[in-house]
Amino acid sequence: MENLKKRKHDKKLDLQKKVIIIAEIGLNHNGSFALAKKNVLSAFKAGADLVKFQNFLTEDFLKNKKIKWSEGGKKVPLFDICKRNEFKDNWFDKLIKISKKKGKYIFSTPHSISTTNNLLKRKISIVKNGSDYLTNLPLIKYFSKKFKTIILSTGMADEKQIFDALKIIKKGKASVILLHCTSIYPTPDSLATLDRITALKNKFGLDVGFSDHTNGWLAASIAVGKGARVIEKHFTLNKKMKGPDHWFSLNPKEFRNYVNKIRIAEKMLGNNTLNPTDEELKNRHTMQVSMVFNQNLKKNTKIKLSFFDMLRSYKKSLTYADIKKVVGKKLKKNKKIGDSINLEDVK
Repeated sequence: MENLKKRKHDKKLDLQKKVIIIAEIGLNHNGSFALAKKNVLSAFKAGADLVKFQNFLTEDFLKNKKIKWSEGGKKVPLFDICKRNEFKDNWFDKLIKISKKKGKYIFSTPHSISTTNNLLKRKISIVKNGSDYLTNLPLIKYFSKKFKTIILSTGMADEKQIFDALKIIKKGKASVILLHCTSIYPTPDSLATLDRITALKNKFGLDVGFSDHTNGWLAASIAVGKGARVIEKHFTLNKKMKGPDHWFSLNPKEFRNYVNKIRIAEKMLGNNTLNPTDEELKNRHTMQVSMVFNQNLKKNTKIKLSFFDMLRSYKKSLTYADIKKVVGKKLKKNKKIGDSINLEDVK
């Protein structure tokens, strides 16, 4: 996957700067533009970097009208649920304009070539491929040729299925971000399998993220610690609204807290160098033992290792590892018991 590793993401996905947080509105507009608009504005206000919808024509992916799905504690035809929650194509222009005013960005998960083209004609350059469509290689192939970046969700997939999708994308031009996802709604803590984030990163060498279906914020914070640079979470204005996804989504207050917890996790990670921070370095001379004189010595005395003890000196002084730099040299001035030793003290 070396070719994929070198590809740059869309500029709106600056993963080096910060973790990108996506509010997945999905179907939670309930077929209403007014509700879609309120969701977008509320999600951005709550701290989302990007907002995502799902734009599809139900007939493109579902023919069997007898399949039932849970909604409001009842089993209802999935076809009916999807049909009444279709995202209308003419909403894009209005929502893009609203988002740009906020300096933000919306994108979507399409389910066909025609709904994909609806994104492309608006110059939307990021696309999400849902876990359910990881095996739709012809559509992924089309994505790879047309978009700058594909966010590829891996719920329910095994290693071969992920590899097959990436092999297709490699032939195109798009960069890829792999999302770990557990396709259980909501996901119990015991099935979050967050180590899979590390496994995805190590196996494929690509940027990784987390499509979070757990309750609360803890899994997302751990995911950031595991290396996730994109976090996606379902968003709703009201968890009690009618619809298949509202009940396990976060409302604006919960989402704001969710974002805050992720930002705290980012700060706690710091950087990946092995050097202490500047703030910690200030404590080195007071807390770390170093070499100090154990006797009074006159100027021009030739220094021996036996002249020192390792103690807290509370001032800058050479450590044992560096003391060889002064052993055998002469002191420039008198030294007392407890004094420090530094390179400028010898000649």
